[in-house]
Amino acid sequence: QRLMKNDRFLRADRALWLAQQWTEPLPDGSLMLRADPSHKLPFPTVYRLEESIAIWKQISAPTLWVGAAESHVAQWLGYGRDNPDEMGRESIHTPEFLQRLEAFASLKFEYMAEASHMLHHDRPAEVAALIETFLA
Repeated sequence: QRLMKNDRFLRADRALWLAQQWTEPLPDGSLMLRADPSHKLPFPTVYRLEESIAIWKQISAPTLWVGAAESHVAQWLGYGRDNPDEMGRESIHTPEFLQRLEAFASLKFEYMAEASHMLHHDRPAEVAALIETFLA
């Protein structure tokens, strides 16, 4: 229920499977989350877009980027900022997002509607199909 509360696209059967994978039973019958607590801390270094773009420009391999319509990341990056219904492969993206897209020598951006930040949990078959097609 906790996982589904954060992700309205996550089906109950998948949430149950994830909960079983992400927890460890304790002797008292309660469950402990299998996670590194430092994952919740701020980054140890300052994120600078200019530095990331400089690194991305060095990537020569074809790259697949799958963006989720309901991800909070969409708001940060500039795809889906104004009207998520209009933001797809052929959309006009914000200048900030275009700057990211243009940093890669060979990039394919795919947009997945009805998916949140953990889109591989929400729509695993579709994500797998995108990856398989890309790798083929």
